[in-house]
Amino acid sequence: MKKFIFLLFILLGIFFIYGSFTFAQSREVELYFFYGEGCPHCAKAKPYLDSLKEKYPGLKIYQYEVWQDPVNQELFQKMAEAYNEQPQGVPTVFIGDKVIVGYDESMDDQYIQAIDYCLKNNCPSPGEKLNGVTGNLSNDSSGQAQKQQASQNSTQQPQVSQNSQQLFWLIIGFVFLLFAGFILFPRKKN
Repeated sequence: MKKFIFLLFILLGIFFIYGSFTFAQSREVELYFFYGEGCPHCAKAKPYLDSLKEKYPGLKIYQYEVWQDPVNQELFQKMAEAYNEQPQGVPTVFIGDKVIVGYDESMDDQYIQAIDYCLKNNCPSPGEKLNGVTGNLSNDSSGQAQKQQASQNSTQQPQVSQNSQQLFWLIIGFVFLLFAGFILFPRKKN
């Protein structure tokens, strides 16, 4: 009976450890895509970015049309300033600490590398870099920017890195197994 219970505790410990890796892999990455209606490079970038959402389920793409929408133009200007850049044209993508301007098929690796880097290193959201300005995910060309109160950012918890989360769950699993071993197999006194 003790062996059965011990085996059950081992399986639960493995579940904790596996859960830590699954939890760490489910992180989200935000990508802000500024484009112009009628821009040929933007028209090519849109389907490519949409295809990345299939490969990266945690990828959130916020789209802003800036040629026809003055609110989005202002957001584009502020986003560029937050990255210490000048708005150079569209398409422009902000992801983590990276700015990618323009699009053609030869740039696909830049997008993939930026997404992979942010998945592994817990990059800041471009919205966070704006100190309170975030966007509304929109699939149409009239995505309006929405401003949030700066006080909301001050109450956010700091993000914990993926490695720290994995280490935490590994330690929890190990302590759980160790505790189960002491309970099920107590030391005999002489």
